[in-house]
Amino acid sequence: MKTNIRTLLTTAMAVSLLATGFTVSASARANRDADQTRNVTETSQPQARWDGQHQRDTGSARRGDKRDDRQDRRADRRDDRQDRRDDRDDRRDDRREREAYQRRMAQYRYQQAYDQRVRADMARRAALRYSYNNNPYRNVPAAYRYNRGGAWYTVNHYGADMLRQAVNRGYEQGLRAGRADRFDRWQSDYRRSRGWIDGSYGYDNDYVSRGDYQYYFRQGFERGYQDGYSSRYRYGRSNSDGTAIILTAVLAGILGLQAIN
Repeated sequence: MKTNIRTLLTTAMAVSLLATGFTVSASARANRDADQTRNVTETSQPQARWDGQHQRDTGSARRGDKRDDRQDRRADRRDDRQDRRDDRDDRRDDRREREAYQRRMAQYRYQQAYDQRVRADMARRAALRYSYNNNPYRNVPAAYRYNRGGAWYTVNHYGADMLRQAVNRGYEQGLRAGRADRFDRWQSDYRRSRGWIDGSYGYDNDYVSRGDYQYYFRQGFERGYQDGYSSRYRYGRSNSDGTAIILTAVLAGILGLQAIN
């Protein structure tokens, strides 16, 4: 009986020890598995964060690319609209230019004729091979004085004749320009005429400066333009040969020449 009890106790103790060992072994394995899981988790967390950041960066880049594409498309559409507007403006300007040309045929013909006269006059002087320095009348004493812009100038008889010629040629050219604008039914504006802008038709470097010649040419041009545009002679008259000259009294008032005693 005692032997059986002892055997049972021994068996129970062995079973207890085995259970304890199994429990310890299971706990160790559990701890080891937990450590491995923690290590895996700790190892995978940086990778997960990097993957998440990479996905966010990729998504942001894609959104940026889409935004840039939309902006590019809008810019292209704006450029296309601007190009179409520019084309319309160019066509409108061309049409207006053609219409203006058609309405100003008389003025354009006058301008062409004026340029031809200027070229012919320059060719004539070049053919004469005239030299101002060799002009024997260059040093003829002054006979007149005139005031322009508050300053007094002196000229000899030849210089006075050139000033008279400047006024008369200006009057004749202004008369032609005024008639052309009236024929075209254009607004009166002598300052836009080719002759007034140039103002040097007939000038050949003799006796007076180009600036003086142009000034008095334009004085005559303005008055001739007014007569031509209004279709009446107020400042000049027509000659029998078809040319026109300014009235003597008007010419004297423009030049204001004073004889030098």
